[in-house]
Amino acid sequence: MGFCLLGSMAQAQSPSAQVLLDQGLELFKADDNAGAAAKYEQVLASVPGNIAALMGLMYCYMNLHRDTELVSVCEKLLQAPGELPLATAYSYYGLGLSHLKRYADAEQAFAKGAAQYPDDFALHFNRGNNLIRLSQPAAAKQSYCAAVVANPRHFRSHLNLSVGMFAEGDRVPAVLALGRYLELDAQGQQAAARAGQFDQALMQGVRRQDEGHVNVTLPSKSVDALNAGTVKPDDFANLEVGLTLAAAKAVGESKGKSSHITLVHEVFVELCRLLAAQAPGQRTGFAWQYYAPYYVELEKQGHAPAFVHLTHTAQGEPEVQLWLAAHKADVAKFQQWSAAYAWPKGLR
Repeated sequence: MGFCLLGSMAQAQSPSAQVLLDQGLELFKADDNAGAAAKYEQVLASVPGNIAALMGLMYCYMNLHRDTELVSVCEKLLQAPGELPLATAYSYYGLGLSHLKRYADAEQAFAKGAAQYPDDFALHFNRGNNLIRLSQPAAAKQSYCAAVVANPRHFRSHLNLSVGMFAEGDRVPAVLALGRYLELDAQGQQAAARAGQFDQALMQGVRRQDEGHVNVTLPSKSVDALNAGTVKPDDFANLEVGLTLAAAKAVGESKGKSSHITLVHEVFVELCRLLAAQAPGQRTGFAWQYYAPYYVELEKQGHAPAFVHLTHTAQGEPEVQLWLAAHKADVAKFQQWSAAYAWPKGLR
């Protein structure tokens, strides 16, 4: 994005400024951010307020972690006359302020940018991270929701959203968000540990005892909500209980003979079917409207085996690796379906 923008903005410059801008761009493309910044600074020394040079410095200072200078450059860009594509400037402005621990100022920058550019996922994602630093997890969750709506393939937004949901005790929504993260970042640095977290959440409250009996602990929060008889947005209380019972049934019927990934697959399929069976009037809230339809359709299309094995790639289990090697066409078909899936728009 930076290359094209800088190139197009550098067309109406004086000859000397144009040479420096071209040199700066070549250095930037060669990952020499310090050298590029020096060229852009030379331009500004002779032509203060040169937009192309300011844009170049914004990218360079961001990469160089020169946050004080980054904030200053972004302020100049945001105050510049004319119509500029400023979503990145707002995002970098907020990041610079956040890095300087000016979290309240950063929130103002992100909020203003998000209001002007509601479809820019980076603004929402970075705003969410800053809101966490402001100890505002509920507001951060809303920003991460906006980020995944703007860009359904941004795996870090799905991951951060799942972290917040787990912290709130919302197991089923957290599993749905975490599963999407694992699908998109199946071999990432955190994937192995997060796959373990995914499995633990699916099997939560279920433990096989030595004598073959299964010990079941129902989630008290969900039981209390069911007893109260109230339905709130993103209410998964009955699914929380149903998921625990499904896991207990799978563990009990396996008699210790099923492999771990087989059990995960069985419980995941049951979760998708529980989602599909939920009464339409209770399907309110972000997780119900955004994640649930995806998993319902995924299971109906027969992609559950590919999803489960793909999302456990990073754990390196031989059974998973052998399945993936033998079912490359199934995995490719699933990924093609997923890439074409029409995610809902306009949710917040």
